[in-house]
Amino acid sequence: MNGINNSTNQNENVTEINNKQISKILEYLFGFKLFKLISILFIIVGGVGFIGEYTKAIQYEETIGTFENYGSCNESGCEAIYSYKVNGETYYASPDLISDSFKETAKVYYNPESPFDYVMNSNWHILFISGCVFLIIYEIISKKIKNKTNKEEKSSTAINI
Repeated sequence: MNGINNSTNQNENVTEINNKQISKILEYLFGFKLFKLISILFIIVGGVGFIGEYTKAIQYEETIGTFENYGSCNESGCEAIYSYKVNGETYYASPDLISDSFKETAKVYYNPESPFDYVMNSNWHILFISGCVFLIIYEIISKKIKNKTNKEEKSSTAINI
């Protein structure tokens, strides 16, 4: 009879361990993996935005825009509107990303053939760099979790033997 009780206890322990492992895996996959996905999204969006701005800016002429006013506002901040002059005509520009900080002057890169076509530094590189930092943090924490999980599995295996 004692053998039956031991086998029942072992089955209960195995079931309990499996449930804990499954809950850890689900928490890890849906919580922590989301952090990695967001990091990768920041890298892609920031990289594409930066490359798009840069490839246009190197083909355009540079001038200085002067802060004029705020445009539309939302919970993230307000759009800054800058004016710049080309051949005596005034044009208006605004960075692509909305920010609550602005400078009195900012570089504006404009198309000499069509001066209303412009590019301003929208700080896409900040989004890119943030994504890289978040991804590095993810990888460090992920490795620590894997090492901890491996150590726990080895110790639980040693206990069961």
